[in-house]
Amino acid sequence: MTWHPPSHDTILVSPERAALAVLAAAVAVAKVALLAAHPDLPIDEADALEPPSYTSALAEVMLGQLDALGHTVHRYERADDLATRYPFRAA
Repeated sequence: MTWHPPSHDTILVSPERAALAVLAAAVAVAKVALLAAHPDLPIDEADALEPPSYTSALAEVMLGQLDALGHTVHRYERADDLATRYPFRAA
């Protein structure tokens, strides 16, 4: 999935999209940093010769949470795009 920053027009209509773009970038950077700091991830306990370190275990949990947050931001962006394109009109 390719990420594109929100356009100027998008930010004018939905200013929160600027903050969400920064959040999405921070999520991507955090994931790369955690994977670089913990090359033993993902943890496969069946193949592990010793239990993972506490920080590796926490990093794996955070990676899952960061994935969920990234997907939620993406879903919000898609929903906002659709709401902008097809605004709901009450009868």
